[in-house]
Amino acid sequence: MAKTLLTLAKYVRERLLSDAKPFEEGEYDPHISLVYSNEAATEKRVEFVAWKTSMAIGNSTGWKGGKVALVDTRSTNAGEWKVVEEWSFPE
Repeated sequence: MAKTLLTLAKYVRERLLSDAKPFEEGEYDPHISLVYSNEAATEKRVEFVAWKTSMAIGNSTGWKGGKVALVDTRSTNAGEWKVVEEWSFPE
């Protein structure tokens, strides 16, 4: 796991989330959220999204550089989500 991503996760949990429990490195499981929708997750829709995702990612095993955003997603309406902080990573 990328050391910079792990360091960022520790920072966010320990300093920005005042009610968070202490950071447990062994419990950390990062993921990338690619699709958000209010539509029902039918079998056909799940298959379509999985296919589109595999087409976009291909055989990639990761990436270098980019940006990570901490987003307040408490609203069920994705249009109301707010970026709390952003971090850029060098390539």
